[in-house]
Amino acid sequence: MNDIPILGWVCLGSIVFMVLGLYLSLFAAWRRKDQKPPDEAIQGNRIINTLRKPWAREDSDWEKLHSQAEQLRKDRRSPPQE
Repeated sequence: MNDIPILGWVCLGSIVFMVLGLYLSLFAAWRRKDQKPPDEAIQGNRIINTLRKPWAREDSDWEKLHSQAEQLRKDRRSPPQE
């Protein structure tokens, strides 16, 4: 026991704390895994849709703006009805 210098004890203690922390975090994650809702398929579909159409959200905004502009043009062209 006295043959190990203080730096050796510090290294040994840090390794023990790291292994213990890893074990406790894995055990806590294992206990929480049953509490998650099964939405991995939904996330997978979301990822696939994003890869297929990366600008879908922006395109929908542009389509909305386009339809609003068309509605304004129609209102402007038609004479007021009284």
